[in-house]
Amino acid sequence: MKIVKKYIPILKKEINFHVGEEPKDNFDMIDKSHGDDLWFNVQGFAVGNVVANIYDLKLNTKQLRQVISIGAIVCKQQSKYYFMSNLAVLYNKINNVNKTSEIGVVNSTRSKIKIV
Repeated sequence: MKIVKKYIPILKKEINFHVGEEPKDNFDMIDKSHGDDLWFNVQGFAVGNVVANIYDLKLNTKQLRQVISIGAIVCKQQSKYYFMSNLAVLYNKINNVNKTSEIGVVNSTRSKIKIV
C-alpha cells in the first residue's frame, strides 16, 4: 500500500489517499479506516482501491464534492486505466464497503459514480 498526498484547495490542506497495490491491501485499508473515510474504485475493473482519510474533518457539501473529485482522479491515475476517458469511478463512505470471502474483493452498497 502506498500513500498519495493531495492538496485540497478548498480545505487549504493535504489529505492522505491510501492506494492499494495488492489485493490484501484493500482489506487492510478497510480495517484501518474510519466509517466516514471515503472509498474509491474503478467501476468494472479489478484494480486497487483508494481510501481518503477524512474522518477528522467536518466537510460541507462543496468541500466534500472537491474531495470526491480529487479522490476519483487519484483512483484513475493510480490504475492501469489512467489513459481512458470518461472512466467511471465508484465512491462511498467506507462504512458502506464490506469485505467478501475472496481476498481483496469488496461489496459496496449505495455507491455513487464520478466520471473522470
